[in-house]
Amino acid sequence: MSTPLADPTDRRTESRREHTRAVIEWPATVITSTGSYQGKAANISRGGALIYLSEELTIGEHVRLAFEIPDYQDVIVAKGEILRIFVLKRGDEQEFSHGAALQFTEISDENLRYFTGDIAPEWKADYKDTGPIRTDIASKKVSGSTSYLPWILVIILLIPLCYFVYETTQRKQDDENLVSAVERKLLIIEEQIHSLQNSLDLLTSLEGQLNDLQLEVSNITNRLPTAISIERIRQQINDQNNEIERITQKIQNINESNLNNSEKDQQKIEEQQYYVVQKG
Repeated sequence: MSTPLADPTDRRTESRREHTRAVIEWPATVITSTGSYQGKAANISRGGALIYLSEELTIGEHVRLAFEIPDYQDVIVAKGEILRIFVLKRGDEQEFSHGAALQFTEISDENLRYFTGDIAPEWKADYKDTGPIRTDIASKKVSGSTSYLPWILVIILLIPLCYFVYETTQRKQDDENLVSAVERKLLIIEEQIHSLQNSLDLLTSLEGQLNDLQLEVSNITNRLPTAISIERIRQQINDQNNEIERITQKIQNINESNLNNSEKDQQKIEEQQYYVVQKG
């Protein structure tokens, strides 16, 4: 393996670092809650790693990590926390803009033993293990895990895709709920407008009826003096008719009285003639 390693006898390095680090150039993938980012691991130790990226991540964010080991065609996965972010000086060979110092928060003993005990043998002095370190771990891991490499890469690629699908589905569901709420509000507004329209029609009808009543009252008011005069004339005519009937009745009574007197006189005349005839 041609990976350059840090000098474990460098006392300045040992005084500053808790774990000895190895300088590497491994492709690395950092998976956050917002997406996945491709970069390069610049060094690695049992405690963490330094990764160069083209994006600036957030300090304190917890991420998933995947380191590809080209010489062994293998992948090491772990979880970590971003402790420091700094800007890299751009150069002819520098393709990344930021460096991210990460601390491992979760890594399997097998992966830890893999790159600390076999890839960098000088780390063995710092590595404390309860069991013996087997010399055939690297060869067995390579032969046993190479078949899983495509699946691991697929899983790494599917994680951001699944997250994107979840976000899209959730956003679609939120949009559908918002549309449903807007439709319900529109339906309520339409019902209120219909009710107001009915009330307006009723008010217009009542206003028309009121105008008709006002017009009828006005007409009655205008005709009221004429009606009083007609009633007065009618009363006078009735009074005159009564007077005429009274006079007529009086004349009839007089006529009847005269007729009775005439009949009596005629009877007397006839009696007188009768007697005259008898005498004759």
